[in-house]
Amino acid sequence: MTALVLEWLPGHFGVYRLPADAPLPPWARHGAFTTVSRSAEELSVLCAWRQGTAALPVIGPLACCRLVGRLDFALTGILARLTAPLACGGVSVFSVATYDTDYVLVHEDDRERAQALLEAAGAAFTAAVARE
Repeated sequence: MTALVLEWLPGHFGVYRLPADAPLPPWARHGAFTTVSRSAEELSVLCAWRQGTAALPVIGPLACCRLVGRLDFALTGILARLTAPLACGGVSVFSVATYDTDYVLVHEDDRERAQALLEAAGAAFTAAVARE
């Protein structure tokens, strides 16, 4: 099985919760890494830590690692390979999938432990590279 290569994104992140019918706030429209999800129950915005309004419920600060490279959608078990070792180690995760790859966020206090657990499970970490 091929080793998964991960990189930590610079900075910290937060997941903000808004009412399901809330309009998308202006602060949620930018950032190096931002994702928005709406359901019948809520509007969630993942963005830079403290980018959102302080009055909103927020989870964070979170550290974010991304799987390096593009994933073929036909691949199975990739997210399980990332989350299972963390779950066994008692590390809570927030995951996000994009068209190209997967991201796993952990509480900043758990970052070093998360990396050690993932490395013990065969993952490799590389330095983050600047993105255009």
